[in-house]
Amino acid sequence: MSSRQTLGFERAPTFRNDIIYRDGRNYGKRSRDRRAVETMTNYGKELVKQKWLGHEYEVMRAVWETGASVPYPISAGDDGGLLLEYIGDEVRAAPRLAQARLSGPELLVAWEQLRDNVRLVTEAGYAHADLSAYNTLWWNGQVWLIDFPQAVDLVQSPHGFDLLHRDALNVATWFTSKGVEADGEALFAELLAAAF
Repeated sequence: MSSRQTLGFERAPTFRNDIIYRDGRNYGKRSRDRRAVETMTNYGKELVKQKWLGHEYEVMRAVWETGASVPYPISAGDDGGLLLEYIGDEVRAAPRLAQARLSGPELLVAWEQLRDNVRLVTEAGYAHADLSAYNTLWWNGQVWLIDFPQAVDLVQSPHGFDLLHRDALNVATWFTSKGVEADGEALFAELLAAAF
């Protein structure tokens, strides 16, 4: 098994229910390409895969430019890999927020930072579409958002605002379970205001 397969890059564009993430993406002006994607021929699957692999880099670049705490996207390789800034030190990589052991005050800081960062993602025109404590890192008192391949354009995707709402509820529910007063509906309202 190749390293790309081990890391999941080969499966990424074909995971279950991926149509809600792909819906609204442009697969070219040629009608042959559009038909191939709609019917998911082998050629259509290859087009989806190529688009999917470059999409995360484009989104992370746009989000990073807003000042959001995301690892700097260095390059998107021809092999479908994505080279990002490393978050951590020589001993270990930054843990996922869900695995970090934060104190009560640190949880409050993390919630505020997460809200600010998700607002920046929204201002860039995107919904993360899979935001959770597992797609967020915690390092040296700072939240870092990661894993953007399924991110959707809020305007182009017919599911953009539904996915944004789901993101807000997901993270608020996690923080609430940790004792933080986190209101997902209030966060969603803030994000709607940021989107417009």
